[in-house]
Amino acid sequence: MSTDNFQDIDFDTPGLGNDINDYLTEYFFKLSAYGKSRIYVIGQVWGPDTLQDDYFGYLPGAGIHNIHMNQGNPKDSEFAKDNGVFQDGAIIVEYPKDEKAGQAERWECILIRFKSQSINTDDQTGHPYGGA
Repeated sequence: MSTDNFQDIDFDTPGLGNDINDYLTEYFFKLSAYGKSRIYVIGQVWGPDTLQDDYFGYLPGAGIHNIHMNQGNPKDSEFAKDNGVFQDGAIIVEYPKDEKAGQAERWECILIRFKSQSINTDDQTGHPYGGA
């Protein structure tokens, strides 16, 4: 597998336009302007909880998490227990055909991993190759 298009991007670098939060915010802002697209979020559902959500503030707290790669964590890390196969999350965007705008149907996929995760993993365990 080629990693030519992979980028290591921090998630919270001070400033604008230089971390994953900024890139995703800009991406979804532009997506909302398109108006006819559909977003499919693949991950693990949590909730509903009886408590108010700490981050978004709604009640009951519920949502989806693990929309990132869920394998390749170093074997000696606290997240090694999360390594597995066929359980990665993703964000998939469908842009339907819009003849008035002259746009063909297209699909995009956002795949996210943490810098500590290897993309070269055992297809039975999800652990990284090479003893990491």
